[in-house]
Amino acid sequence: MRRRRRRGGPTPVRVIGLVVAGASLAAIGALVTTSLTAGGGSPSSRYGGLPGYLPKSSTPVGVVVTATSSHPQLGVEGDTMKVVTSLGTVMASVVGPSVPQQGQFPVPSDSPCTFVVTLARATGDVTVDLGNFSVRDEQGHTHALSVAPGTPPPPSVVPVDGRSSFYLTAVLPTGAGELTWAPGGKPIASWDFDVELD
Repeated sequence: MRRRRRRGGPTPVRVIGLVVAGASLAAIGALVTTSLTAGGGSPSSRYGGLPGYLPKSSTPVGVVVTATSSHPQLGVEGDTMKVVTSLGTVMASVVGPSVPQQGQFPVPSDSPCTFVVTLARATGDVTVDLGNFSVRDEQGHTHALSVAPGTPPPPSVVPVDGRSSFYLTAVLPTGAGELTWAPGGKPIASWDFDVELD
């Protein structure tokens, strides 16, 4: 006597496979949801944030450091420093360099570079001497800065409670460098930068 085949229903093996697959998908979904919401908040409110399992940094950011002749400071281009001179204090920042030859081929070994120096909120008659600004490249060579063509020279004295920006330029080699301000002849504030020509 022949056995009849059952039609229309899943076999026990298929049923077990479907149950296992469903349980696996549910476990993966729970794991993804847990990792997204770690540290509080819904996945959408945490999007783009740091994962909760990373250690929290205790280093303060956005702090303006004070630079003096006895305690010079080094920042990166764009940082603002409170510079203390014998004639008063002033808030100083350097932005740049802007490099007009970027993207040329073959890549030149050096290029004219322009920096924007901003001095603001002086508390006294802080004098500005162009000879007190210099650049040192990564090979240890020092480069003098001059006023960028077509721009006004720096003021002789920073306006008290005012603001003055001026443009300084030099032909610099590719690579890292450091722009230093030495009011009164003593290096007080320096800013790191990179000359990128590629």
